[in-house]
Amino acid sequence: MFPPALTALFSYMNDNPEVCHAFYGKNWESDFTRNAKELIARRCLGQLQANGGGTQRQQYLLAFAVNGCFGSIVAWQDAGCQPPPEEMAAITWQAIRAVKELL
Repeated sequence: MFPPALTALFSYMNDNPEVCHAFYGKNWESDFTRNAKELIARRCLGQLQANGGGTQRQQYLLAFAVNGCFGSIVAWQDAGCQPPPEEMAAITWQAIRAVKELL
């Protein structure tokens, strides 16, 4: 089972594409997305080690996971938001869990 927040995220993006485009711009490399990626990675690393830094291996795996999640969202939107949000949430959660097992 995957977190309901993922379904909520994909559902919101599906239902409100204009709001999402305002946040991330035309190419997903806006200041908003760069800041969001950094924030997510820092929070995840902070959970891995007391000093918040993580090992170099963990940092690379997290960079892969965070950028992969954003890349999946781009690919999903480019495909006309198909498959449906619930299925996309399941796919994303499967990828996150695969990386998490390596951390």
